[in-house]
Amino acid sequence: MLKRILLTFGLGMPGKVFGRASEMLAAGDHAGAVSLFESAASRGHAGAMYALARLHGRGEGVPPDPSKWAMWLSRAAEGGDAEARFTLGSAYYSGKSLPRDFERSAFWLQRAAEQQHAGACATLGILWENGQGVPKDLRRAFAWQQRAAELGIAVGQYNLARMYSSGIGTAADDRSAVAWYRKAAEQGDADAQFNYARHLLRGQGLQGDAAAASSWFQKAAGQDHALAKIYLAGLLADGNGIDQDFEQAKSLLDQAAAR
Repeated sequence: MLKRILLTFGLGMPGKVFGRASEMLAAGDHAGAVSLFESAASRGHAGAMYALARLHGRGEGVPPDPSKWAMWLSRAAEGGDAEARFTLGSAYYSGKSLPRDFERSAFWLQRAAEQQHAGACATLGILWENGQGVPKDLRRAFAWQQRAAELGIAVGQYNLARMYSSGIGTAADDRSAVAWYRKAAEQGDADAQFNYARHLLRGQGLQGDAAAASSWFQKAAGQDHALAKIYLAGLLADGNGIDQDFEQAKSLLDQAAAR
């Protein structure tokens, strides 16, 4: 019956079925979307398989079912969906939704990364850096973080900056580190905001600027970054780059100590 209806309305192609299912999902018709996603998935549409994995994982339109989440996620990954491959690799990496398995994590992240998935590139870089599931290779780790950074993801930009700063997998280069910390900081990464502020304060890799440093420390502190609060407290106590304020300095130190 469903197949007849789909053909009647010109929705017989899996891609069209998937598009209609996505529209229904956006409109809040989860049950209807599940039915159409299943139709598209039965004809090999990997994106529909990944959508079903998410719906079973969240319990939207169907009861939550971890086993069906894992089944559809694996099928979607095998079918070539980059987001599914990244999600599956990440699940094996974290060990939260699936048993931790770094080798399987590296396998799926590699395939997603080859499809230019920025998050997969960044996590794969961590695996190569730590020798988890793959032999430790700092040059490869650097190369994958560089690709992630160039694809525009903040965590990749932060990791690339960190590697430039410490000379991991490449020659140490403060100017390059600062440039990438700044890019990640502008995307709201708290660790990047803190590190960029610290470089500004020290004049490391760029001209020192205590006022600009205090501004970036404030941004990171606003995201509950403990070290940023400590550094900002020091600037407030000294009146360095910011108006002196002992009470605020003490408050920040108390907040940092409470973490």
